[in-house]
Amino acid sequence: MKLAEQLKKLWATNFQAYILSHGYHINLTGDDFYEYHKLFEGIYDYLQDNIDTQGELLRTIDEVVPFSIKRITELSEVKDAEKVPEIAQMVTDIDAALYALIDIANDAFDQSQVDKEFGVNNYLAGYIQDLNKFCWQLKASSQGPKDK
Repeated sequence: MKLAEQLKKLWATNFQAYILSHGYHINLTGDDFYEYHKLFEGIYDYLQDNIDTQGELLRTIDEVVPFSIKRITELSEVKDAEKVPEIAQMVTDIDAALYALIDIANDAFDQSQVDKEFGVNNYLAGYIQDLNKFCWQLKASSQGPKDK
């Protein structure tokens, strides 16, 4: 797959993951509300910040950024949530969205090396690292206390 197509898919998936994590953040309830409210906020803030950055990456390679909801949902690996799940399912859904982003970003990273698009490559390296940290935080937050 060509770099432009990968970056469009990344942008759309990032956009949908932002919507999902923000929607879950707003609709949280339960005993662990505050912990997950703050964690989801960190995730959606990060994803929101990257919407513009990824769009600008596409523009630097002379591509048009997807701008219709229909096209975004066609390209995205994250699908719309139909209902508000329990916190455990929210964590699972956000984690899956982040891993989908990591997979797409890894493919784009590899292609950006081939295409010698080193600015894109550098951005993607940091983005992948940040997403992996959020996945670790989700996993650590959803596990019970460990016996020593």
